[in-house]
Amino acid sequence: MSDIRDRLLAIKDKIHKVEVGGVVVYFKHLKSSNASTIMKMKGTDSDSLIFTMCACEESGEPLFTLEEIDVVKELPQNIVKAVVTGAVMGNEKKPLGA
Repeated sequence: MSDIRDRLLAIKDKIHKVEVGGVVVYFKHLKSSNASTIMKMKGTDSDSLIFTMCACEESGEPLFTLEEIDVVKELPQNIVKAVVTGAVMGNEKKPLGA
């Protein structure tokens, strides 16, 4: 196996965290496998959708299901945006709204 392949496979399920206004939220990076769900849910707020798919417990268990997306839409935008930025761009070191 190649070294690059090994390193990529080692990070695919890594749990990250971001702190915004004293609130710590754990998340996983958005995966290519999420693309089909995003396409199926066109018209849904993309930030809420990505947050729902990526936010998790420290153990990796999802915080919300797709059926709870309306609950996610009521969360503070700065927290949602920080997780989305980290999940999509890997930018958990400098979260928006911190």
